[in-house]
Amino acid sequence: MAKLRLALAFLATLNWSVCASAQATQETTVPIVVTDGTSFLRSLQPSDLKAKERGQDVEILSVTWEQDAPIYYAVLLEASRALPTSGYYRGFHYPQQDVMYEQVRVAYELSRAMREQDRFAVASFGRKLEVLLEFTGRLDLIEETLTNYLNRPIFASPDSSTFDAVTQAIENVRPKATGKRIVLIVLGTGQNTFSRATLGETLQLARMAGIQIVFIQVGWQAIEEQANNAQRCGDRGHSELQCGLASVFGDSAFYWVQAYAAFSGVARASGGYAASLRFVGAAREYAEMVGLWAESTQFLTYRAPVLKADGKLHKLEIVLITAVEDAGGKAIKAAVHSIDGRRLPKEKKR
Repeated sequence: MAKLRLALAFLATLNWSVCASAQATQETTVPIVVTDGTSFLRSLQPSDLKAKERGQDVEILSVTWEQDAPIYYAVLLEASRALPTSGYYRGFHYPQQDVMYEQVRVAYELSRAMREQDRFAVASFGRKLEVLLEFTGRLDLIEETLTNYLNRPIFASPDSSTFDAVTQAIENVRPKATGKRIVLIVLGTGQNTFSRATLGETLQLARMAGIQIVFIQVGWQAIEEQANNAQRCGDRGHSELQCGLASVFGDSAFYWVQAYAAFSGVARASGGYAASLRFVGAAREYAEMVGLWAESTQFLTYRAPVLKADGKLHKLEIVLITAVEDAGGKAIKAAVHSIDGRRLPKEKKR
């Protein structure tokens, strides 16, 4: 009898351990985009992929592709005098208007690339976020909003609160995001001179919001011209004081590259991507790429440990294990893009 009681006690302990283990896991869904360098791979099965979190294999439960689901595009336009500008426009009242035109051109092409069931919203930001148009499918309203934005007088500050604008935009659309696909598209320099939100806080919000962020940096040609002007000024033997703003503009090229690198990390942490618009004539191609990226997004659900508020990043790695070949039968290496991981900040001591 004593042995029987001991065995029952052991079984009860084992059963409790299994339950505790079950309670310590949760189903987690993340966006994934799979590319082979020339096209997007869709309609994948769990058996096509392998996932690890913090180096440990996790069970993939499902992969879904909602092909016809509407996508809500929220576009942020940077309206700040932190925008670079070309020398041609320096004598005009709105010196940043040429780079603003790049933003509007991309946004316009984005609206033309969206499908009938998709929706489009527009906001601008300098120090503060200003909503210009709520989600709509009417192309005439979108075009009118973009035209008014481009032509209106802008008495903007020289500061750009990119991180604040992104965090505020995410918080604004979150209540509207229930059961909807939302893609946040940021068109600007990526510079951040006046935000209260830090890079880490913006990264964390991007990871956890379930909203993909796409960052398209504008102003490359203007920055390049500024750097060239500064170089020419120095080559002519002028001092830094004589070169004046040209030397400052030359330095701005370095900060512009830094800004792109920093905000690109935010976009990729959300499962989105980043690109730099080198020529305004390529706006349509960039817009089509954004549309294909969004429409090709699938959702992978896996069983993961419940996060602890320890501040540690549970890095997520997903790879395609099914072989992909080109028309000639040569193996192609595919890439899986998703969030970089999950993390809960440490609880603050009271």
